[in-house]
Amino acid sequence: MPGRKREIPNDVRNFIVKLHKKGYTLQDIADELIRRKTPNVRGGRWYSATIKAVLNQMGYETSRYRKPIEAQKRAKDLRETGLSLAKIADIMMNENIKNSMGRIKWDKNTVRVLLLRNFDEN
Repeated sequence: MPGRKREIPNDVRNFIVKLHKKGYTLQDIADELIRRKTPNVRGGRWYSATIKAVLNQMGYETSRYRKPIEAQKRAKDLRETGLSLAKIADIMMNENIKNSMGRIKWDKNTVRVLLLRNFDEN
């Protein structure tokens, strides 16, 4: 019906929040809903912008980038063993560790920046 407001069911909203709290990127969440064949309110596919809107409506902070705290911890641990930045990047790629954009893509420069950043864990 034209003009009728469509709502995302609470169980889907709760699932989105659950994945968001686990550190999934907006695109990861959209991909998971698609993989599970969860219907969108309009019958189309899920997009990261839709996920962002849902989370923002529910009062959750969203941004394009994640704070890759776990990735930073792993990189620091590897660096303490004396490995080069390039070798750390290779290991992180092989371990499927995601960067701040949710991608498994590392090089020596992204590892260097990661190690220099200060992330507040709260």
